[in-house]
Amino acid sequence: MPTSIPSTFYMFCQRNHLMVNNLQYTGGITSNGIATATVSPEATASYLSGDMPYIGFGPIHGRENIIPSYFHLSVLSEYYVEYALEYVRSGHFKTYPSRVTCFFAFDDMDFCHKASAIYGWNLNEVKIFNLVPSPLNKYARCDMEIVTIMRAFQPYGTPFELFETAAHRYWSGQSGFGDIFHRFQVNEPPPEREPIWETLIEGRLQLVNGDQPAC
Repeated sequence: MPTSIPSTFYMFCQRNHLMVNNLQYTGGITSNGIATATVSPEATASYLSGDMPYIGFGPIHGRENIIPSYFHLSVLSEYYVEYALEYVRSGHFKTYPSRVTCFFAFDDMDFCHKASAIYGWNLNEVKIFNLVPSPLNKYARCDMEIVTIMRAFQPYGTPFELFETAAHRYWSGQSGFGDIFHRFQVNEPPPEREPIWETLIEGRLQLVNGDQPAC
């Protein structure tokens, strides 16, 4: 995990009730990882060591040849990608923030513009936050486009090792996917994508710009 954590972050804040209430009444938001870590001294120790379990279900290997329904795929695909990411994080980057409990933000407004251009996210929903200093804070900077490409593959017919290799690249702070396609002999790989560096944060974020958009 990087030793130096930026102090300012830019986050797309969708208008859900929980987010609105927290920002309106407290002027900030706290990640679920921090909330869980402060439940007890044991939870704090487990959180800091990286031993806290976040995902309860794993894939059943050897079922790659089953022909699933579209409903089955829609239910399983997203979870399979997140499982692979959490599996690699807990095994090799255990003190990094978990995607299951962290905030997703950017440390540069330019990446907000890039994400908005690709995914249609509303720039008016971007808020500026300062990270409140705490020994419990965690931070990682990763290429979110690796996850986008991972989601293009179906869990059936794709070896788990491909997801695992891509997840390792994600947590390592690398970008690009081409050599992974070659290694696993993917015949029709998705096109390469320019990196968009997202930041994963566990901590307390204090709102800076109020109701005003960041741009």
